[in-house]
Amino acid sequence: MKSSIFISSALFALSVIITPCALHAQGSLTPPPGPPAPVMKTLDQVEARTPLNAGQPGVSINNATGTITISQAATT
Repeated sequence: MKSSIFISSALFALSVIITPCALHAQGSLTPPPGPPAPVMKTLDQVEARTPLNAGQPGVSINNATGTITISQAATT
């Protein structure tokens, strides 16, 4: 009985000592001055692509099956 009271008291005292340490401010919450800088690249910067049209040489589009065929002539 006395040991459970001692353990409970010790845990309470330990939590009272540790809790204020965790409640201290962790830093300033004010943002830096100025507008935010861009952090991501655009799609053109990441992977530039060339649009393919059905009228281009080397490109054939079959609307019935939905297949697109591209030959070497379309990629040069």
